[in-house]
Amino acid sequence: MNIIISGAGEVGCSIAETLSRVGHEITVIEPDSTVVDNCRGLDSRLICGNGAKAEIIESAGARDADFYFGLSADDEANMLGCVIAKSMGCTTLARINSLKYISEPVSKKFAPIGIDIAISPKLVVADKIAKIIVIPALVNRTSMAKGKMMLVEAKVHTGSQICHNAILNTKLPKGLMIGAIFRGAHVIIPDGKTIIRKDDHLVMVIDSPDKMKNIERLMGEVHGKKRKRIERVMIVGANDMAVHLAKLLEEKDVRVTMIEKRKDKCLKAAGKLKKTVVIEGEPTDKKLLLEEGMENMDAVVAMTRSEEFNILIALFAKIYEIPKVMSLLYRTSLKPMMETVGIDFAASVKHLTIEAVLKEIEQLDILRTVTLHGGELMVFETKVAKRSRASGKKIKDIRLPRGVLIVGIFRKGKTLIPGGDDQVLKGDRVIIFCFQEMMEQINRLFRGKGLIL
Repeated sequence: MNIIISGAGEVGCSIAETLSRVGHEITVIEPDSTVVDNCRGLDSRLICGNGAKAEIIESAGARDADFYFGLSADDEANMLGCVIAKSMGCTTLARINSLKYISEPVSKKFAPIGIDIAISPKLVVADKIAKIIVIPALVNRTSMAKGKMMLVEAKVHTGSQICHNAILNTKLPKGLMIGAIFRGAHVIIPDGKTIIRKDDHLVMVIDSPDKMKNIERLMGEVHGKKRKRIERVMIVGANDMAVHLAKLLEEKDVRVTMIEKRKDKCLKAAGKLKKTVVIEGEPTDKKLLLEEGMENMDAVVAMTRSEEFNILIALFAKIYEIPKVMSLLYRTSLKPMMETVGIDFAASVKHLTIEAVLKEIEQLDILRTVTLHGGELMVFETKVAKRSRASGKKIKDIRLPRGVLIVGIFRKGKTLIPGGDDQVLKGDRVIIFCFQEMMEQINRLFRGKGLIL
């Protein structure tokens, strides 16, 4: 497919790279010539110009393109670019940062004016944290294959029944498979001999949400304590993301304490929240944090505008063995490092925006993929062609490169978490874990082409 992306920042470049890897024709528009020069390594056509101007959009080939994505940091430019591209026949998607325009993580309310899908990075972050914070074992989760399968990341704690065992010797529930292990800064695609260790982050594939209960039991106790429902959460910071998160937690009957340095933000937050206790104070004041009950919280989320403060607050919370500690990051590169030192979930705004955009792209049938661990690990769906060397073979007989794992098969509307003796048949859609650099090679094995259809 022919796709135009406006904005060559971290979000735009990551989306362009992912789409070009699977054979789509990508044109990137960027007004800053310095940024354009830094993107020369992309396998994409680059245009230096304003992505909200009709003549630039037309010169990028919008009249023959299938999609236009406005992914720059400029809301108005993204929205106007979409409206213009829509008039030229493109399906459109806009990244919108300001909450004066948007009130939900993903919205289609702008479709009548030409913006088919709008994504709010701030609300995406709050929504993501709210979904994973209420389940003690959970570190991350996302759906793929249009909701037919769920990817769940959870941390192995003391007393886990699978800790110190080889995967081959563990009794995993039916419909659940371990697809990857994050161990410190390393990503492991496991085989049966891989031994699970304490503090490993396991990325598991489950064929139904009901399997979440099994994951809770598998992961063991946090700091020797039995897991319980998340009831008390401290949020440090009162920006838009923090306030929206507090609203979502209030809806789940979670007691929230919010700490914010600026009085005006405290008043604004208190006016929007019904049950949350809002405290004016210095977020790095140890005495204040302890007086407000940090050591008795079930979870602490550091969400200030200062990345450095967030890191310090999260590390301080870990000293008191808070069951779940989360930190907001603005630099994607810090995420693996933060999770290596024990932070349960480092919420990178840009990374979660990229994830949300890719999820919506999947719904548009452009791409079926999920990126994990900062884009290092790919989970993608591809169709088995008649001429594929894998067709008709048992999985154990397919000569897959090391570091590649088939974790799911969709056949005639049914989902299968496969074993080595299961066959791959013509017309199956298979879900594969692999490292990013292997994606094209594996896709060719099953399709003979680079494009995922």
